[in-house]
Amino acid sequence: MAAVNTESFPPALRYTGSSLIYQVAGATAGGFSPMIATYLLKTFGTTHAISAYIALVDVLSLIGTAVLKAVAEREMRWVGGETAGAEQPAE
Repeated sequence: MAAVNTESFPPALRYTGSSLIYQVAGATAGGFSPMIATYLLKTFGTTHAISAYIALVDVLSLIGTAVLKAVAEREMRWVGGETAGAEQPAE
């Protein structure tokens, strides 16, 4: 997952972008999930509602993975604009 996050951004934004993804995902998914699970248990009185919530989150994750552009097929570029793997110009 770390490789997918970092390769989703151009090199100039790679550190900031991957850090932002990590922090926002942790705060939203990890922060609210216990409160949502507690609410579902209190409201419905069964853990089936929590299981349905987890299944919904799983489906959303699969959809997100399906629409994610294949980073292996993208052309990677250096900060200077040259294609990765190409020889660097002599200075």
